[in-house]
Amino acid sequence: MHQTFWFRVSAPKGGVADALKEEALGTLEEYMNHYGDENNWFQAEMLLLEDGTVTQLCDSDDWRGRDSLAEHYLSLPPDKRWAAAIKAATTSVALELGIGGGSAFWIGEPDESTRAVLEMPAEQLMERIHREAPVHLARMYQDLAEERVKDKWPGEQAYLRRKRTRIFEMFLAADFKPFAERATPYDYPCYDLTEDSGDARQVALLAVDIHT
Repeated sequence: MHQTFWFRVSAPKGGVADALKEEALGTLEEYMNHYGDENNWFQAEMLLLEDGTVTQLCDSDDWRGRDSLAEHYLSLPPDKRWAAAIKAATTSVALELGIGGGSAFWIGEPDESTRAVLEMPAEQLMERIHREAPVHLARMYQDLAEERVKDKWPGEQAYLRRKRTRIFEMFLAADFKPFAERATPYDYPCYDLTEDSGDARQVALLAVDIHT
């Protein structure tokens, strides 16, 4: 399956587009070399600066239409783009956790519960994650303890329980929520790849389509 992952990265202040692109892609390559595997085909989609500057990182004739992400952000007012990207990253975590009954996977149009999560502002999503995830996890462990778990496939519920527990713990530990400390693309949908390198740097958001 393919989905857009969001990375918090460092970029040079005052850098021209080519320099920003080169450094962002270098950071991505380093991450994928260390944490990805042969199954994790990937394509950088766009780089976004906090001032709203968008750098397209995908060819306009991309066969999966991944150039459309940058086009979408370019259609937004510059002062709305950063918040929209933070919301997108937060939404990806909320859907992985099943917040509001939403799902991270759908074909065609999302169902009503998922659509409602997609429409929530980032602040509400953060609050819902903190409030609902522990309740959902407690219920899953209670079902296990009371032997009410009936897997559609052997291990399905065990996998989902472990995955959601890991995601919630990574979310809680993140310094710049929702961006967690780096791990594999199978573990979490958005990561902080920044490094403290002085005042000549700025934070940017890198969107990448990754197959998992």
